[in-house]
Amino acid sequence: MGTRESRKQYGKYALAVNQHFCRCFPHREGVMYQEVISDTIRIDINILRPNETEDFYVVYTTGMSDHVMNLPEELTPKEEFERAELMMFMPKEWFPESAGESTLNDMSEKDFWAVHLLKYLARFPEKNNTYLGYGHTVPNGANFEPITDDTTMGGVVLLQLDEKYSVMKCADGAIIKAYMVVPAYKEEILYKREHGMEALDQLFKKNQLPLVTDLHRKNYAI
Repeated sequence: MGTRESRKQYGKYALAVNQHFCRCFPHREGVMYQEVISDTIRIDINILRPNETEDFYVVYTTGMSDHVMNLPEELTPKEEFERAELMMFMPKEWFPESAGESTLNDMSEKDFWAVHLLKYLARFPEKNNTYLGYGHTVPNGANFEPITDDTTMGGVVLLQLDEKYSVMKCADGAIIKAYMVVPAYKEEILYKREHGMEALDQLFKKNQLPLVTDLHRKNYAI
């Protein structure tokens, strides 16, 4: 069973996580939105700007991996799955004008949805005494409400990139997995529930799912 770690341990793996993403996505300027007040674990949002060769933002969490998730007994070895962080690729049009600010106060609601989503998901395992991992789907409520006003997507699915991007091995032996948060339609989430993640993954590959978030892409399950 997972354990709740002291909030004083926040930041234990933040440096390692930041170094990992900067290695994977070099030559980018970055900014961090620090969370000032939190009722559980502190989650900061880190944003790496596009560069000349990659015209998308890399957005990822730090702080989630300070919590050891509560894994099912059959998921072993536990040390490979008990710590995680989340990431998204956002289009070049997404980033808020207040990029130089250190808080979220000046971010417009149009831009904030992705930050809110990552924070919500990063706290989900601790608040629900569970875990998140590859293939998990999280609907936006029982009725699959749109995750933001600009789409009909009603939830997310977690994917995993190649090991180079998705696995962090820390100096103390801890392993942190980075999962890609991909907005999904209700029908895609239900398709996964009925047919399994392998079938949904094949559907994504067949349709060449863009990893850079596209809130208006085709619904692959209808």
